[in-house]
Amino acid sequence: CLAKPLVYCVCVVLLKAIWIQKRGELMSPKGRPTNDPKTLNTRIRLSAEDIKRLEYCAEKTGLTKAEIIRQGIKEVYEKIKE
Repeated sequence: CLAKPLVYCVCVVLLKAIWIQKRGELMSPKGRPTNDPKTLNTRIRLSAEDIKRLEYCAEKTGLTKAEIIRQGIKEVYEKIKE
């Protein structure tokens, strides 16, 4: 019967589409348009004290934790670049 292979093919195509969407390749862009898209991710390990400091800075400045980390990277880069 051709119905079973067809159902299988449809399921495979749907699963691939869902997998691709979750990876962000076909999803519509979220947020505001930007000239500096943040498409890459990294992961770091922080101590409890580092987390407290980061959250304190975010709370006091109104910036996101990611933006505070980016600013720190820029500061260190500018210092060693001189």
